[in-house]
Amino acid sequence: MKELHVHAQASPDAYNRVTRTRFNALMDSLNSSSEPANHLEVLSLKPTGYTGRVLIANFMKDRATALRRVSLERITLPFGITSSSLTSLELIETHCKSVSILLKTLETIPCLENLTLDHTSGMTSIASTSAVKPPIQLPHVRRLVIKNILLICTALVESMVVHPSAYTEIDASNTSHLHDGDLSDLANALFSAKQFEPTILDLVAYEGRTRCDVVAWGDEGDAGCYGPANAPHPTPSHPYPWPGIKAVLPVPIPLIDSPCSVAPIVLSDFLSPVSKATWGVITFKGHMHWDIAQVLTALVGANSVTALIVDDVPPDTVAALCSALAAIPHNAAPPVLSALSALHFENIDFGCPAEECDGGESAVHCVSHALMRHEGLRGRKLEILALISCSISGEYVEEWDCYVQELDWDGESGHAHDRHTDNEEDEDEEEQDEDDGSEDEKKVDIVIDDLD
Repeated sequence: MKELHVHAQASPDAYNRVTRTRFNALMDSLNSSSEPANHLEVLSLKPTGYTGRVLIANFMKDRATALRRVSLERITLPFGITSSSLTSLELIETHCKSVSILLKTLETIPCLENLTLDHTSGMTSIASTSAVKPPIQLPHVRRLVIKNILLICTALVESMVVHPSAYTEIDASNTSHLHDGDLSDLANALFSAKQFEPTILDLVAYEGRTRCDVVAWGDEGDAGCYGPANAPHPTPSHPYPWPGIKAVLPVPIPLIDSPCSVAPIVLSDFLSPVSKATWGVITFKGHMHWDIAQVLTALVGANSVTALIVDDVPPDTVAALCSALAAIPHNAAPPVLSALSALHFENIDFGCPAEECDGGESAVHCVSHALMRHEGLRGRKLEILALISCSISGEYVEEWDCYVQELDWDGESGHAHDRHTDNEEDEDEEEQDEDDGSEDEKKVDIVIDDLD
């Protein structure tokens, strides 16, 4: 037998007892059997919802010496496992007596390349102490995924040294309370541990959801080829991901604001200690409400950025971004976006600046001002303006074309109307009705009956 997959879903009622009994019996059988399991390469044991006694997969240490991929849910990894063939390990809600024991066990797995620690329990003490020192060495790990509360994620990252070109994903979205410094501490742990220099940054928020994402990744270089811009899974020819970082961050819900208003604060706090010198492309995506000051603070020091991508954000964020670009002073110190050459707008409703329509809530005039200001500040026109799947009147696009060297517009105007056209037609109809009414008022019919 080369593969063993056992998945059981425990229910909260009496059937849970049956599931628990059967899984206990299975683990007892696996641990007590004297038959060798040296042909077993893939192992997946997942008693989802299991609440019984602590289960330990001791047979992995003694008899299953050829394992390559292991996924354990609510089952403890045995201490002292030294499998030389194990390359992928996933631990989901797995209990451990202490984080130091778990880390020492991981360090004895010499060829580990893919490691996931998903809400591993028994780590409460690490949240109130510093990381384990010295950190364990996992030089072959090219993909590290940690899901837990923010403090534990930070401590675990600081407790491990992985491959310098590893992809590290942190999901701390279930953190209920944030304290000053929590986000910046995680950012320091993630970015200081990486030897690659990220060139692409994605900032993502979600409407109505209490999370936001930061994705930073770099050029392919000598690393793998699957990642954000390519295949989502490894292939035989490209087994490793691009070097990068993904942080899924919690967005607390305040009493007066929505998560979309708080997301920029979370993103800014996380990025505050991070060097932006190597960033080349920044994407703002999703439902989040930035203001001008937040934009300028987030972009200070990002002097190598050549392109800003704005995708599916509300008009007020478009207006804030463009107003921030227009507000950059001449010879700003430190420089802000001094290398910017391209603006890409995708899935944006710019609104109509007419008072009868969106008025001041429209982002149209802010874009115009930013384009004019760029030419005056940099002494050159913006090289590229891209408009993809946007709602914008063609008349405004023609105006913007004068301020850029190259306009890439897909011709879509969405639900936008030509400038004042609809309103003028309505006004004409109203005026015609008024004229008709006035003629009726001027015309007086006098009828005199013959009294004779």
